[in-house]
Amino acid sequence: MKSSSHPIVICKKIHNTVFTKDEEKISETKTVQYFLPSFSLKSVIKFLEVLLLILLLVAIFVGKKEEVAPIMNFILEQLH
Repeated sequence: MKSSSHPIVICKKIHNTVFTKDEEKISETKTVQYFLPSFSLKSVIKFLEVLLLILLLVAIFVGKKEEVAPIMNFILEQLH
C-alpha cells in the first residue's frame, strides 16, 4: 500500500506459539505495518536551518557565541 503521504511501508510479522492445557499447539501470525512519511529535501534543509538557528540563539544566551558562530556560518553556507 503506497501513497504520496506514506511511500514506505514496513511489515513486521510476529509469530506466536501457544500451548493449551491439552498440549495442543496453536500458531498465530500477526502482521504489523509501519508507515514512514515522505520528506522532501527542501523541508529537511529548512528544518536543519531552523535547528541551527535555535542552537545559535542558545549559544548566544549561554555566552559561547564567539566559539559557535564560525561553525554555524560554515554549515549554513554549505546548505545553500
